[in-house]
Parts: sequence; structure tokens; C-alpha cells
Amino acid sequence: MLHYWKSGKQKLAYDTASGAIVPLTSLEYKMIQAITPPLASLCPSSLRYELAKYDSADVEEAYTRIYDLFSHGIIFSDAAVSRPRIRIGGEFGLKNTDDPAKEIIQLLDGQTPEWIIETGTDEEIVAHILSLC
Repeated sequence: MLHYWKSGKQKLAYDTASGAIVPLTSLEYKMIQAITPPLASLCPSSLRYELAKYDSADVEEAYTRIYDLFSHGIIFSDAAVSRPRIRIGGEFGLKNTDDPAKEIIQLLDGQTPEWIIETGTDEEIVAHILSLC
């Protein structure tokens, strides 16, 4: 399941199957709300029409990024998981106990997540994030 929200000035998406937390541009945030998987490799004309007020090159660029994330299983992941996952560290993981970390824990509504801890992540940061549950 994909959750998306605004946290302060940041726009974020969290995929419960991959555990990824992805920062989004304003256009990507708007686009992700209008997309239904599976995604085609080319930006659908209906999406271009819906986002007509944006520059077409910007729409293409945003869609290409979203499609790339989709094709790598980062967002709109179809992995079958028994409980939600959360990544710590790495490009798409939590890096500290700031508001997004707390907001993601709240989204889980008491469910215990499966933690994916990226290699090389500071152990102190991991311990702080794990203490949120």
C-alpha cells in the first residue's frame, strides 16, 4: 500500500511493501495521486491531460522518475508481505527520528513493522528509530 502526505514543506510517499520512504516534488506528489498501477513505460495521455497546466517536459520527467521507482519495486510495490516494512538508512530509508519517522509509525496504527536496515547505517540512529515503536 502506498501512503503519501505533506510533512512540513516536504511531500513524501511511503510504500508499506518495500518499506521505502520517497521524497517527492510537488508535481510528483500530484501525479502519484492520479496514478493506478500497473504503470506503463510511457506517460499515459490521460495523465498528461490531467496535468495540462504543467510544462509537458516536466510531466515527462516526473513520470519517468515515478516509473523508474515503480520498476525497481520502490513504490507501488506488489510484494506480498505479512506486515508493513520500514527501511532505515540508505537512499529510501529513515535517517533520523524526525517528524516523517514518527508519522510513519502513526500510519501503522500499532502494527509492528518488519525493519529493513541498510548496511552501514549508524547503530545509534537505528536504535533511536527502533525506540519509536
